[in-house]
Amino acid sequence: MERYPEIKVKRVASWLVDSAEFTGINDDVYLWLDVRKAIRINDFIDGNMLKVSGITLNFGRFFEDIKWPFVSVAGDYEGYLRWLSEKVPPNIKVVLNFSGGKDSVAAAKVLSDLGADVTLLYSHVSYLENPRNVDFVEKVANRLGVKLVVVEADREIMRNMLKQGMPFRGNRWCTTQKVKPIRKVLKEMKDYVRADGERMFESIKRFKRLSFHSPTTPKVFDFKKVRPIFLLTLIDVVKIVREVNAVHPDYLKGLPRVACTFCPYKTLHELDESVWNEVEDPGIIEEAIKASYRRFEYDMPWEDFFERHMWRFSPKLANVLYKIQQELERKLGELEIVTSERVRSAYSSVWTEELPAVPELPPERAYKIFVKVMMKTYERMLESSREGG
Repeated sequence: MERYPEIKVKRVASWLVDSAEFTGINDDVYLWLDVRKAIRINDFIDGNMLKVSGITLNFGRFFEDIKWPFVSVAGDYEGYLRWLSEKVPPNIKVVLNFSGGKDSVAAAKVLSDLGADVTLLYSHVSYLENPRNVDFVEKVANRLGVKLVVVEADREIMRNMLKQGMPFRGNRWCTTQKVKPIRKVLKEMKDYVRADGERMFESIKRFKRLSFHSPTTPKVFDFKKVRPIFLLTLIDVVKIVREVNAVHPDYLKGLPRVACTFCPYKTLHELDESVWNEVEDPGIIEEAIKASYRRFEYDMPWEDFFERHMWRFSPKLANVLYKIQQELERKLGELEIVTSERVRSAYSSVWTEELPAVPELPPERAYKIFVKVMMKTYERMLESSREGG
C-alpha cells in the first residue's frame, strides 16, 4: 500500500504505510502484536530478512515502502481534464468497477466531469462486507448524478464457502465470488468501455503492469479500457474526494483502505472489536474462523488465533509470525511501541486537516519523472533481494 502523509497544521508531520502485519512510520517499522499495539522492529531487520531469536522471515516479501514524490498532477483540475479529453473520446459510455473507496470515487468524478456516460458497478460481498456500504455507494452515485448497478455475491455459495473457513492471503476465494456477478453484468454492457480507478503508484507490481505498454507516455485509453486517474497521486485523489464530500466512513475512522470488514489483506490494527458490529451475521464469521482453525495446522492457542485474526495468513506464515510476536512480547518495555490510536489518528488526518500546498507537475512531465523514480526503486529492491538471498 502506498504512503500516506500525516497532516498537522498544513504540513506533513510523518509518513505511514501498511503492509501485511507491519506499519511503517517514516523510517521506523512496527510489527503488530495485537489490535492495539505494535512494536518497533528496526533492530531485527537485516537486509531483506526479519530475524528474531533465531526465527527468520523474508520481510522484503511482505513490506513495501516507496518514497513517492509528494506532488500534484491535477492541482489544475480543469487543465487536467483538458489534457485527458485529448486522449479520451467525447461522450464515451463507460462502466466503472466501483467500491466507494477514494480511487473509485475520484475516477467516477473525473469521468463525469469529462462528460462521459457513466455507470457505476458495485459488487457487495455477502457476509464479509458491511451492509452499510450499499447505502454509501448509492449516495455517491446520486451526488455525482451517475447511474449505479448493484450486484451481490451469491449468498448461498458464500455461506457454504464460509463453512470451510475464511479466505486468506494466497486463497482469496471471496474475490472470485465478488467478480462473478460483475462479469455477468459486463456481458450485457457490450457497447460500454470499461473503466477502473487504478493508479500506477500504489505498488511496484501495479506500476510494472500499467507502465509496461507505455514506457514514455501514459496510456489512459486503449479503446478497451479507460484509466482516468492512472497518473494521479494520493493528494490529487484526496482533494477530489473531499471536494465531492464523498469520504468513506472507514477513512474517517482512521483506516487506510476501504475493503470488506474481514478482508485478509487488512493489517491487524484495522480489525479491532468494532468489526463485529459491522457485519450482518457475526456468528457466521466466528464459525468460519473456527473452521479455519480446525481445518489447517495453526500452531498456536485458539484464543491467540482468534484475537490476532491469524486466519488472514497461510498456516506456514501465521506460525512464523506468531513465534516472532511471542519473542517480541518478551521485550515489551525495552522496545518502542506505537498504538492503534496513534496510527489511526495519523491516517485520518489527510481527510480532516487542511492540506498543505504541494508542487504541481503537468501530466506528461510527471509521468517521466515517476517512471524514473519507480525504476530506481525497483532496481534497489532487486539488488536488496539478491543480497538477502
